[in-house]
Amino acid sequence: MRLYIKLCSDNDIILPVSYTHALQAIIYRHLPEDKAEWLHNEGFKYEKRRFKLFSFSEILAKGSYDKKFKKLKFPKEVSIAITSPIGWILEKLATNLTQKGFINFCGTDLRIQPIDISDTPSFENGCADIKMLSPMEVHTTFYSRNDKKFTKHYNPFDDEFISLINENLKKKWEICFKEENFPSPIKIKPLFSYRDKDNFKRILKFRKGSELTIIEGWKGYYHIEGDPRVLNLAYEVGLGSRNSGGMGMWELKKQ
Repeated sequence: MRLYIKLCSDNDIILPVSYTHALQAIIYRHLPEDKAEWLHNEGFKYEKRRFKLFSFSEILAKGSYDKKFKKLKFPKEVSIAITSPIGWILEKLATNLTQKGFINFCGTDLRIQPIDISDTPSFENGCADIKMLSPMEVHTTFYSRNDKKFTKHYNPFDDEFISLINENLKKKWEICFKEENFPSPIKIKPLFSYRDKDNFKRILKFRKGSELTIIEGWKGYYHIEGDPRVLNLAYEVGLGSRNSGGMGMWELKKQ
């Protein structure tokens, strides 16, 4: 299940280039305080890992970049999508956002229009062409002899890319269904050429205190194949890593 939320303003909407952290904060602020604190600090555990089991899209509207002010400019009406396999997350969000009627997004008050609640497709054919609504990302972390951390990102043409996607999905499967019998790995094929891949690369930067994190993610269109139950989960929870940071959300490609 997912929510499509339409946001309106009397003027063009001006946002910083890195607005995903603000969107994530809005989600936590509109959950009950105890549940938001638990989800942020604890989450759903898998061994030493913790998953939030939600994701959200980039702004679903065409914007422009203002070079002078280094800001993004969007039209007066935009939408965002939020997805999760956990019913209470979306139910609480929909209720609280509807009751409030507006959000403050990076200093701008935006009116919330009636929220559209969308069911998950069946994927009965076991395949689909998809469009990424936020960048898809996987990585591995290495440490040098002096304990300096290095992160290696992968692109959709790397063998490691789909392998890490499936490792991540398997963990989410075991959390959601309480069983280790992961049906089968999925396959993902870019619907663009290796030569053109840099057109779909997105470099994102996040700063937490003095630490700067650089993330390499991938937009674009893909063909996906797999067990319908796994595709269903991937649709609801997102593909790859950092889903709760606004990564890995997708939808069916429009025909």
